[in-house]
Amino acid sequence: MALNPYDLFDVRSLLSDEERAVQDTVARFTDERVRPIIGDAFDQGRFPRELVPEIAEMGLLGSSLPTMYGCA
Repeated sequence: MALNPYDLFDVRSLLSDEERAVQDTVARFTDERVRPIIGDAFDQGRFPRELVPEIAEMGLLGSSLPTMYGCA
């Protein structure tokens, strides 16, 4: 089995199908929406706020906060 340079500890194998689907969705979003603009945003010293609604729509905001606060 070849070593994946992006997942050296093979964490993906520990994820459920749903978690892998989320990971894939975020990777696609990053490739399609973040990568094309992040260099310019960095050079301008700004946070790309125009991405926030899309990030929120994907349910990623507050995803690490406990369910007791109404989060994922």
